[in-house]
Amino acid sequence: MLNDSIETVAQAQVHPPAEDGSCGVLRADGSFVEASKIMQSVRRGPPAPAPVAAEGLPRISGRFLYGGWLRPHFGHFLFESTARLWALDQAGQIDGILFLPFLRGNVRRTAKQHAGFLRILAGDVPLVFAETPAIAEELIVPGLGFGYGQAARGSEAYRRMMRARVAQAAEPGRARRLYISRSALIEKRGGVFAETRIEALMEANGYMVVHPQRLPIDEQLALYRGAERVVALDGSALHMAAYALPEGAQVGMIRRRSAGPLDAIIWHLESFAAARVSVIDALAQDWVNAGQKRVDYTSIGALDFPRLEALLLEAGLIERGIGIAPLTEAEITEHVAARARGPMAPFAGRKARA
Repeated sequence: MLNDSIETVAQAQVHPPAEDGSCGVLRADGSFVEASKIMQSVRRGPPAPAPVAAEGLPRISGRFLYGGWLRPHFGHFLFESTARLWALDQAGQIDGILFLPFLRGNVRRTAKQHAGFLRILAGDVPLVFAETPAIAEELIVPGLGFGYGQAARGSEAYRRMMRARVAQAAEPGRARRLYISRSALIEKRGGVFAETRIEALMEANGYMVVHPQRLPIDEQLALYRGAERVVALDGSALHMAAYALPEGAQVGMIRRRSAGPLDAIIWHLESFAAARVSVIDALAQDWVNAGQKRVDYTSIGALDFPRLEALLLEAGLIERGIGIAPLTEAEITEHVAARARGPMAPFAGRKARA
């Protein structure tokens, strides 16, 4: 999937997502530019668009870099919306980056949501949006430098550009140990029950507890750039850390769900930062919304806290335990009742630890 090639297309026909999901770039002769395909998973991406008559389509004058679509979800934004920006180092003078909306999403609102990181990567280069089919006078279409599965290792050009831009944007912070918490995220983002118990353990071992969503992106990156040890539940924050951590940093990734892209996070951290990653699996049970048929990003993990403490000690991520009390069934019931998401139930696919 990874491809560091660039094709420059004159009079490119640019198609945002249609009702059937098809989108991408066509050459003037109607052929599909394969490098414009957006990958939504290891194997899946939207189909190629059908050509339409060029007469009457709006024209976008100038020379632009094709960026694919802008995804609102931060993790997917990194995988799908930054994957072609490596070409900023090679494209020369451009008039802007041309993005598509994500399906029927509000592309301008999404651009504002990710403005901080886009500014770090692209500086003051203008963003242009193709919300209807249009003809771009000259469109630079890079191959994907990043993606799902093993493509999370990134191409050489992508790794080099991302690490360099992040290093220019943020000086290393002073905290050497970070615990990245999900305890303050909105309900639908998922997490684990009683994460504050993990926070207390980490603080007792000299870790600074961080809630990344509360910080400007440059402050997040500065913290990661200075960190020698990072512990976190699996999630998008570790993907961001991969762009900034000093080489050889030690990372403890606590499993919060039985189904999740752990391998991709590990490959990203190892390839970009030569990080030493330990997977800490103390998950006893997945909890999902009542009636839900699979574990996803919204699930809540019930952890075996004594086991978690022992595994962190074994991995050398902490020096001392504090004797975290195990979760009781009554406490889990209280946590579920306190959440603003309605009934939940243990997922049948993962049995609780004995």
